[in-house]
Amino acid sequence: MRVNVKAEHRSALLLAAVALVIFVETISVVVGALIDRYLAYAAGVDKVLHVLAFLGIYLVCERFAKAAIPDWRVRSMILGTGLLLLAAIDELGQGLQPGRDLDARDLLASFCGVSLGVVWAWCLDSARPAPEPVRAPETSHREGTISR
Repeated sequence: MRVNVKAEHRSALLLAAVALVIFVETISVVVGALIDRYLAYAAGVDKVLHVLAFLGIYLVCERFAKAAIPDWRVRSMILGTGLLLLAAIDELGQGLQPGRDLDARDLLASFCGVSLGVVWAWCLDSARPAPEPVRAPETSHREGTISR
C-alpha cells in the first residue's frame, strides 16, 4: 500500500517524529524519577500516567498529521505503529536506566493509551459529516457562459 504524503509535509513529519522521540524520552526520565521518588507508594499511578501520556501524544500527532495524511485509516495505522514502537523503545530505555526496570505492564498501559487514541480519533473523525463534493460549474454551449 502506498501512502500519499504531500511532498511539502514529508520533512516536517520527519522532524516532528524525531522531536517527539526526544521529547518522550526526556519526559520519561524526568517523570519517572519524580514518580519513583514521590509516588512510589501509590500502586498503579504510573500505569494511568502511561495511558494518559500516550493517549495525549497520539491525539496531538493525529491533529498535526491530518493535513499531511488525509485518509484516517492510513494516518491511524502510521501513527499507531509509530507510537507503539516508541512505547517499546521507551520501555527498553527504562530498563537501561539505573534504578528503573523494564515492566511489561507499563508497555501494556502505553499500548492501551495508543489504542484509546486511535478509537477517540476515529470517533471524532466519523462524527463530522463528509464534505460535499465540489462540482464544476455548468457551461452553456451556445454562449460559452457559466450558468449558476
